[in-house]
Amino acid sequence: MGALIVAFHNVWSGIPMVLTIIGWAYCIKSLIYFVCPKHGLRMLARVKVEKSREFIVPGVMMVVYACLLAYSIHGK
Repeated sequence: MGALIVAFHNVWSGIPMVLTIIGWAYCIKSLIYFVCPKHGLRMLARVKVEKSREFIVPGVMMVVYACLLAYSIHGK
């Protein structure tokens, strides 16, 4: 997913730059999980229904950023 973002959205100015940074972060995360699969499995083991509240804040932040990005695109 990160490679798709970086390939088709390599913008380094304004509000859309955050999307490019997120894409590069996904690429780095994927590389770490590919090189150190035990680390990736350990992180996936943390995901449980009981800990589902940990996803609320990042999810809300991504929705707010998506709205901000859509507003900036609409303004052009």
